[in-house]
Amino acid sequence: MTENNWKRDWPYNSNFRDRALVQKYEAIERGENPLFWKDDLAYATLGGWTRTWPDSTLQESLGAKLLVQTYAESEPWVEVRLLPSGQFEVIQHIT
Repeated sequence: MTENNWKRDWPYNSNFRDRALVQKYEAIERGENPLFWKDDLAYATLGGWTRTWPDSTLQESLGAKLLVQTYAESEPWVEVRLLPSGQFEVIQHIT
């Protein structure tokens, strides 16, 4: 990110010069995150990468540690994060 003059709190968009680098990270995430798997065997993950949803922003998740996220047949999806302040945050997402 530094080599591309990209700030940590800027959300990703198509202006990022090194798209090939981003594609490598996205491939790793898709391989490790049950949200992208084709089966419905995973009901939740412990830990992982915090992601933005249409109802959230990158700035809201910076510094937060993802503790658990639900998946299969669980709308609303639930995320529990540990904030830098030490408090917990519970977020529900719907499509």
